[in-house]
Amino acid sequence: TNYFLLKEGEVLKIHALNQDEQWFFHQGSAIKLHIFSEEGVYSTVTFGSDLDQGQLLMGAAPHNHWFGAELLGPGYALSSCSLAPAWDKSDSFLPTPEQIEMLKIKFPEQVEIINKLQ
Repeated sequence: TNYFLLKEGEVLKIHALNQDEQWFFHQGSAIKLHIFSEEGVYSTVTFGSDLDQGQLLMGAAPHNHWFGAELLGPGYALSSCSLAPAWDKSDSFLPTPEQIEMLKIKFPEQVEIINKLQ
């Protein structure tokens, strides 16, 4: 488990993990997680404290999916993430330039966000 601070102007770069990553929102602006499956399904999860707007206090980024995140408001967001078994450097993968191009082909409507998350 670790804390993750996302500051205004930053993104969580697109990557994949060998295990599901649990996310827990603590405070600040909402975070939008962008998820890209190998089967061509794009989805998002918004973590934040405005439950009336459909934001979630906790959720997961599924294993073997490309995902990245952006801050939806000003300032910062503080969350924590948890993996089981514990994170090891060999469990995390950054996409190659070829994989980024394939994502853009597979998800043409999300090219702008893919570019932002690189």
